[in-house]
Amino acid sequence: MVTTHSMQWMEEYNGDTNNPSYIENVFLTPTTVGLSSFVERVKNTYYYILTKYYYHKSMETPAEAVVREFLGPDAPSLREIHKNVSLFMVNTHPSLFVAKPTVPRVLPVGGLHLRPPNPEKLPAVSLLYSSKVEFYI
Repeated sequence: MVTTHSMQWMEEYNGDTNNPSYIENVFLTPTTVGLSSFVERVKNTYYYILTKYYYHKSMETPAEAVVREFLGPDAPSLREIHKNVSLFMVNTHPSLFVAKPTVPRVLPVGGLHLRPPNPEKLPAVSLLYSSKVEFYI
């Protein structure tokens, strides 16, 4: 389960496409129409390379050292473990980001952590539930 949007470094593990020419970097300000100008695409590609490099040097390499220390030198690498994952549950919803193709093993589950509203704590919600008249906001 991933608690955020699918990051650039996850795509190589799950077989997803992540072409920086049309898929926006999650660390950049999202646009409503996608990447349209050449400068935006170059900037997106730069951030794509930068975030993958940062992940590899700052997160993956130290984590690999910890795995080797505690599980021994014969333990499989983190890349092998990541590639054997059958399902990625990603905390996002297609309506929040620009459309992006994904493989079937990536499942968006945005809002999974939300509970139904308690009408007693929200007077407006209790008014809506108890009203006999139908209206739309």
